[in-house]
Amino acid sequence: MQYQVFSTLIYNKEQNDENGGIVSDSFLSNSQFADRKTIPVNFYSSGFASTTRSPVRIFQRDVTFRYDHAYTWGKRDTTYNEDSTSYSAKLIARFRISHQLEIGSQRYQFKDLRPDSLRYNPFFQQSFATSDSVFMRQEWFYVDNKFLLNGLLGKSGKQILFNAGIGNRVDQFKTDYLTGSKDDNVISNYLVGSLRKEAQQAAQWDFAANAKLFYTGSAAGNFLLDGALSKDFGDKWGIVKVGLSQQLNNAPYNFTIYQNQFWSREKSFAKESTTQLFATLENVQYKISLGAKNYLISNYLYFDENQSPSQFAKTFSLTQFWLRKIFYFGHFTLDNELIYQEKTTASPVNVPRLMGRHQLAIETFIFKRQLQVATGVEVRYHSDYYANGYSAFFNQFYVQNSYSVANSPAASVFFNFKIKRFRAYLMFDQLQQLWNTNQIITKGYAAQDAMLRFGFNWVLIK
Repeated sequence: MQYQVFSTLIYNKEQNDENGGIVSDSFLSNSQFADRKTIPVNFYSSGFASTTRSPVRIFQRDVTFRYDHAYTWGKRDTTYNEDSTSYSAKLIARFRISHQLEIGSQRYQFKDLRPDSLRYNPFFQQSFATSDSVFMRQEWFYVDNKFLLNGLLGKSGKQILFNAGIGNRVDQFKTDYLTGSKDDNVISNYLVGSLRKEAQQAAQWDFAANAKLFYTGSAAGNFLLDGALSKDFGDKWGIVKVGLSQQLNNAPYNFTIYQNQFWSREKSFAKESTTQLFATLENVQYKISLGAKNYLISNYLYFDENQSPSQFAKTFSLTQFWLRKIFYFGHFTLDNELIYQEKTTASPVNVPRLMGRHQLAIETFIFKRQLQVATGVEVRYHSDYYANGYSAFFNQFYVQNSYSVANSPAASVFFNFKIKRFRAYLMFDQLQQLWNTNQIITKGYAAQDAMLRFGFNWVLIK
């Protein structure tokens, strides 16, 4: 018998000022605004005390703690070296009981320290005094407990790894708006299970399947099913993989409720259904990979042009095809990737029809093969499309069909090097701005100026 314990703690925090985007893209090509900090923005407040901070600020934080422990039963196998002076003991697992505990918290906070009534006219009418502010905070706290039985089925070399179990989770949602708060507590129970068979020999099939079903609480009836099947057909054809997933879920909490001290919005939605089919082919010998993916979506949840949560009841599809091919010419490498996308007409989803990435690089070893380097240029582009607008009030992207994003290709020059376990890079990014204006991400929001980025990664092993 063997007992194992694993634990993880993850903490992320982000705080940013919102300027509402630039007033007009025309300022980017005006020489009087070569210093981008002088371009007028939508959330400017002349009476605000700080000249370097925006009065509109967003704070986000998430914390996750996970604790896994398990008892494993099986047969111990002892292996000795050639002269029997040392040995190693290995447990061949046959059955396991495990428990997984996950505790998490997410917080989103919006505040406007100098609100302007014109900013909020599309949502509510309110006159603000100098001392007024707009505040809203939403929090999500959850505790998830899962108990699993794990084991192996079948003969050696053809074994299937399975697990099945039951779970319970408690979700607490809270909206705070200074003058009051709203709470919503949900207790749910679910069943979970999976099957996995790895290919132990050439030409064997590899498959995996997972299932999760909620049967109590407001999430009752929600489920997630996914499975994939793959096989290596050798150097001539490569590895083929096909898969399917189906998901049914409730609307997110921030879609159903929003409230500050001046205005509130509450909505209810039907469950959203998403089906995904995919197939991929990867051939190492010919350095080519390709694939196709199709999404079939019903009761799609999104933010509309009025920056309001909405639902598209009809079923629509989104299909994607992608192709990647790498060419080698001595120490030169040409890496090409293309993506083509097509959606059902009249659906509230806008994506570029064509996207591409091309990279030409020199990859080699220098200094008696002690230093590995890769340097070259990369170009990325996409076809024109109606990019989703960004709402600073709700920290959400919303569908719009009036402003089309059309950019010239983005270019970067990079230099990467590696010495044993130390890796570092230098990248000159957004070089197309040496002869063109800033790329537009979405209406009012442009990419940064041409810049130099650098970073490193150093793995230390004792």
